[in-house]
Amino acid sequence: MDFLRTLLLAPVALSWLLLVMASGALFLVACLIAWVVAFTYAHWAKSWQELLVTTTRVRISWIWGWSAACLSLLAYVSTLVFRERVASWFAALPYLLIALVTLGIAAWLRHSVRTKVVKVQKLVQGGQA
Repeated sequence: MDFLRTLLLAPVALSWLLLVMASGALFLVACLIAWVVAFTYAHWAKSWQELLVTTTRVRISWIWGWSAACLSLLAYVSTLVFRERVASWFAALPYLLIALVTLGIAAWLRHSVRTKVVKVQKLVQGGQA
């Protein structure tokens, strides 16, 4: 419990094993944030039902979820830095790593949606897919 308290309230430089554990804990928090935002956004986006197929709507919801998780992590670590509770950049490394991972997941989902939309547009225009 002290590990989580230190990680969340006053991060310090960690050994590599603890860094991996901290990153894993923060990734679980990011997954929870992404899940809540994605399901909330999917509920709000019911008006899209005629415009997009279900898989595309779900992917767009997850893009918003992972983007919100990234933004939340960066805002939280920025607040800790502003309050001078982060000992060094190495102490903030778990937050930054997981923010990059969440941003990478969102970018990957965006690319998959964009590829699918371009393919459908070509089919609708009568071109080759």
